[in-house]
Amino acid sequence: MGYAEKRGRGDGVYWRGRYKLPGSTTGHRKYGIVSDEDGNTIRFSRKIDAKRKADAEETKEAQRQRQAAEQAKEHAAGRMTFGTWVRQWLAGLDLDEDTIDNYSSIIENHLLGPFEETRLDEITRKAIGEWETVQREAGYAPKTVRNRRNLLSEILADAADDPSVQLGVNPAQRRRGRGRRAAQAPVPGPDDPDDDDDEDDPAHGKVITDPLGALLIAERCSLLSGRDDEFTMVITDFYTGLRLGEMLGLETRYRQPGKIAVRWQLNGKLARKRPKFGKTRDVDVPPFLDRLLSWHLAETDPQPCPCHSRTYVFRGLGRPRGTAKPVTLKDVALKAGVSAGTVSHALHHPGTVAEATRERIAQAAAQTGYTAAGAGGEYTPHVHQSNWYQWVWVPAVSGWYPGKGREPRRVVPVSAGPWPGVPVRGRGNANRSDACWVPLAAGMTRHGIRHAHRSWMAEYRTHEVLSHDRLGHELGGIAGVYSHPTQPMRDELMAALTVAWEQSLDARLALCPVSEVPVLDRLLRDRAAVTGR
Repeated sequence: MGYAEKRGRGDGVYWRGRYKLPGSTTGHRKYGIVSDEDGNTIRFSRKIDAKRKADAEETKEAQRQRQAAEQAKEHAAGRMTFGTWVRQWLAGLDLDEDTIDNYSSIIENHLLGPFEETRLDEITRKAIGEWETVQREAGYAPKTVRNRRNLLSEILADAADDPSVQLGVNPAQRRRGRGRRAAQAPVPGPDDPDDDDDEDDPAHGKVITDPLGALLIAERCSLLSGRDDEFTMVITDFYTGLRLGEMLGLETRYRQPGKIAVRWQLNGKLARKRPKFGKTRDVDVPPFLDRLLSWHLAETDPQPCPCHSRTYVFRGLGRPRGTAKPVTLKDVALKAGVSAGTVSHALHHPGTVAEATRERIAQAAAQTGYTAAGAGGEYTPHVHQSNWYQWVWVPAVSGWYPGKGREPRRVVPVSAGPWPGVPVRGRGNANRSDACWVPLAAGMTRHGIRHAHRSWMAEYRTHEVLSHDRLGHELGGIAGVYSHPTQPMRDELMAALTVAWEQSLDARLALCPVSEVPVLDRLLRDRAAVTGR
């Protein structure tokens, strides 16, 4: 119990309360002093008041000690909730910013919902299996569900190993030899309604193409964007195997004669960072690609971007953020006093619209500053990955535009111009088209380009140490320690890539000697002059 301690003399006498602190023993007693909120000792004029306050403080300290002991007991028994543990776990990670963002997204959107208030020792294999079933039934790709299960397993494994938690077992750990084996699902075809172009589908990551396919995909990308940039960017990627972030983060100063110096990349948030694993490297480029990049830079004359004040080789497509909205058909129609459909017909089928109406529409277009969308267009400093992938890459490889909202996906309608045809745009484009594209590599993702480049190198018998170095990976084992790329290895690969490029041009010439993509048309004419076709 507490007691009152007399202090001072004469008229200055006062009492202060003293109470035993937790952890005191007979041989070593510890006492506290009753104080106010600021830590100042309280001086009591009466002994009884000091005694009562000291007793109250001693009781409070004993309660705090019991609560702390109970919490430690629950903590050690795995009674901490999943939400409490996972937030502590996430805060203690020392990983790349992109990895932390990815983990946070999975935890917030898919793990906290079913498990946040559940104690760690109450999470069972059955509950995890039911959660996994719900994820699959929600339509997520198998690889996506597997990655989320693996993250949950990693979180609970650390809880099982933490001596302060002592969960004991990891209920999310997969047991070998358990469960049903099923045949791998085939890659969806172009007419398969279940194909959602999900790049997380493991089957999609295995779709690659040959050099001719790469050239045709690059040509389609340019036809869809209405500019040469996409052709150069896609061909560069196929013949170097750069990661998407490394391609978008390629600065003009790092494009050097005969090579690309990979020093930085831009992630999905356009943050500038070092390449994956910190693997900076020099990637050799064959002479034809060196020339193609020189043409591209001379044509585009890239300028420093406003976000990094650095000059990048490749630019985005679309209206830059913060700029005025472009004039639309509706704006012209409102000015001319007609419908947007009439304006569209006047622009694309002049013979179907009266001459007086056409003149009025032409005058309205001039007054509003309307320019036709498609070719040319506006540019952004950087490629917005999701939009580019959805509206340029996917239609190019599959021949289908993806669905949007309630609208189903639809084929890419093209005109009967020079092969492979130019995408027809605007209202009623399907009715105005003459044909549609067939798939070139249905299901191929943007990352599939790296798979293709690696497969080409294997076909050309490129040494493993050079293949790993080129893709930004480390070759394991003793070979990785003592083997290094040599100049003859590099020269041999450049010669093989050049032959593959020339053969793809010859095959494209056989299909059609001209192209609506200016840079490819120039390449075809130059090749025809060399071969005499």
